[in-house]
Amino acid sequence: MDPRDLLETYALPLASFATVCGLFVVWLVARRRERRRPRVRRSPTGPGAALALALDGDLGRARDILTEAVRGGGPEAIDALVGLVAVLRAEGDLGRARTMLDRLAARQGPTPWLDAMRLRIALDDGRLDDACRLVDAGTEVPLEMAIAALARGGRWADALRRYRSSAPRRGRDPRLEAALAAGCAAELQRAGQHRSARRALKRALSLDPEGVLPLAVAADLHPRDARRHQLAQSLDARLPGQGEAVVPEDVQQAQAAYADGRHEEAMGLLRDRLERDPRDWPVRRLYARWIVEAGRPDDWRAELAEIVGLLAVDDSEPAPVGCTRCGHVEPAPFAICPRCDAIGCIRVVARRRDDRMHGLPSSAGAALSDLLTAGDTPEAGPGAG
Repeated sequence: MDPRDLLETYALPLASFATVCGLFVVWLVARRRERRRPRVRRSPTGPGAALALALDGDLGRARDILTEAVRGGGPEAIDALVGLVAVLRAEGDLGRARTMLDRLAARQGPTPWLDAMRLRIALDDGRLDDACRLVDAGTEVPLEMAIAALARGGRWADALRRYRSSAPRRGRDPRLEAALAAGCAAELQRAGQHRSARRALKRALSLDPEGVLPLAVAADLHPRDARRHQLAQSLDARLPGQGEAVVPEDVQQAQAAYADGRHEEAMGLLRDRLERDPRDWPVRRLYARWIVEAGRPDDWRAELAEIVGLLAVDDSEPAPVGCTRCGHVEPAPFAICPRCDAIGCIRVVARRRDDRMHGLPSSAGAALSDLLTAGDTPEAGPGAG
């Protein structure tokens, strides 16, 4: 075979081999240059970085990262959306969070986790009607959130029915059922259904005789004065300052003496009591009124000086209360925890200088005062318990 034939036969294989060798040499050179080049380390920009920023208090940067992740789509977009809603809640931008969730719900239809988030936002924003509509629509939301939404909206009877129909009889919590029954009694009382209210109240006290909500409602509604007074004392032992004030015997004697015109004797009895307990403010208010009506100028000046001294170091405000489940602290008693929706889980907590007590946006419909009627007490009847 002559050289021309050899060249024609092996030209293509040789060219291919040379090309491969050339490419390999180029790859080696590029690889060596890449190793010599200093690496640029990129900072994390995903949901994990947003979580770290949020925990450090930088909600603005966390929001920006999660917003970009949501816009980028992909498998992590839903997780980023959940994180973004949490950041918006922490910032108080509930309107934007609600708009995002409503748009997603319009596209995806009923979804348990999405409906639960929409219900949480509605409660946080104080939109109790919207929250109740979500529950009434049959959405699959956690039971505690559902009954809390109905109770906050003043629909305690519906909340009780929802709980009884959803929780098996053996698995029901008697304290929670008692709290719901107490709220139901208050609701029935407002509606003028006194007999039904008494039955609900009797049921609440039988399930949890020491519960805060049953005691509070019973002290407000019970038809018998003596029993109502006893229940108010029990409530005051659980929540000092919330029960009905008990008039001590010596104060009753002073009132009788003052009514008979024995003013000096009456004020002396109150003065003796105030020396034992200078911060008995109901007695001091009565004493001050009597001084204005029947006292001398020296009495006025002495009482004013003593009050000024007491107010300078006054620490007699009611102690704050906390949720026994999540530990949330509020300055005023609540029937439903603003943070975790626990019903009737409340106790008095010690006051500390570093306490940050302020209501959350979800405090709507949660205060204990919202539950009590302050209306006409029904007359005692055959059904009184």
